[in-house]
Amino acid sequence: MATIYALHKKTNLKREDIKRNLGDLIKIDWVRETKLANAMYSVNRENEYVNHLASFFRAVGYIGQHES
Repeated sequence: MATIYALHKKTNLKREDIKRNLGDLIKIDWVRETKLANAMYSVNRENEYVNHLASFFRAVGYIGQHES
């Protein structure tokens, strides 16, 4: 899980762009938002399309075998 701040620090994208993109990904159920002290975001590993995309990224070596 990550906050918008953590995503901003890791990607250097504008926070407004991150918020808009997360909103789009939440709408298609690729990302879940959990409200704790701050809103936290995580990949929806129960979504079939997310799993196919992660498998593709692993197959081409874009992400490691243990990541999703």
